[in-house]
Amino acid sequence: MNPNPGSPRPPLSLPVERIRSKLIGILGADRWVEGRYHGVAPHSTAELRRLFQNYPGLITVVGTGSDFPSTYQPPPDTLLLFTARLRETFHHSLNGATLSLSAGYDIPFLTSTLEAANRAIPALQRFKNGSIGGRLAATTSRPSAGRLDGWMQSLLGLEVVTSEGELLSIGGRNIKDVAGYDMKYIFTGSRGALGVIVGAHFRTRLASDATSLAVPPPQPGAATQQISGLKRILDVKGRLRPGP
Repeated sequence: MNPNPGSPRPPLSLPVERIRSKLIGILGADRWVEGRYHGVAPHSTAELRRLFQNYPGLITVVGTGSDFPSTYQPPPDTLLLFTARLRETFHHSLNGATLSLSAGYDIPFLTSTLEAANRAIPALQRFKNGSIGGRLAATTSRPSAGRLDGWMQSLLGLEVVTSEGELLSIGGRNIKDVAGYDMKYIFTGSRGALGVIVGAHFRTRLASDATSLAVPPPQPGAATQQISGLKRILDVKGRLRPGP
């Protein structure tokens, strides 16, 4: 839960207890997180939506497995939003070869669960730790020729909460659910700057068919340019800051 524990150093100008009290009133429960950096960790999509609808300040999204460089400092007056406790949904359909789950589930748990069913998600095999939502938000790579290593081969749908507290359902549990322009890849690689990924739907494969392969590095320049343009539409008030 605390990627880099240490002496607390709040990034907020207001007293921490005042912020904490305000968040308890918004969420209806104490979801405060102590660590090197203070933050809030909602337990449900409903709590997350209430946070965006009622908390007026800037927010930086942090998924499990995020690396805090020694020189990292949260942007001033920015609340850190940890997604590790978003674990409402977990539905694995063997017959349909699909998996739906909340963003807070971590990679080791998912890997062991799929191995027990002789299934795998090729796009996630490159990761040994981190959360589902965190890896989706931080990774922009696409599949290379003849490989199954990109999101396009595995990701069927996303659920995203916008900075205004709206819940977007993009795609679904089946390939046929995707029609027209596929918006889910707007949010993969955005590091939480466009919205918070709260759930995902994947296509699973037999473990024998899912070979772990090297992935070409992402192109951060192109991703940054794309996010900059979309942010003016999806985060009109500019409340979201990219995670570390």
